[in-house]
Amino acid sequence: IVRFYLFAVLEQGIDPRKILAISYTNKSSYELKERIIKETIKATENKISSKQQKELLYKIYDAQISTIHSFALHILKKYPIEFKINP
Repeated sequence: IVRFYLFAVLEQGIDPRKILAISYTNKSSYELKERIIKETIKATENKISSKQQKELLYKIYDAQISTIHSFALHILKKYPIEFKINP
């Protein structure tokens, strides 16, 4: 998953905030995000400016890398009216 994610972001230029990465547990989603951040730092070191690297890492930090339950909750909170939920 990490290699696919990095390929999409670094090679294809996809904004990390447009990628959904789902894992089974909170622990595994946290570890996945940490591995993606670590590998991004290694892959971009001396290849882009530190400002660009920071911006990319902020986007990854904001990206949806979570469990299916956390993602569903995020969607329900973001669009309560569409789901006919009292905001």
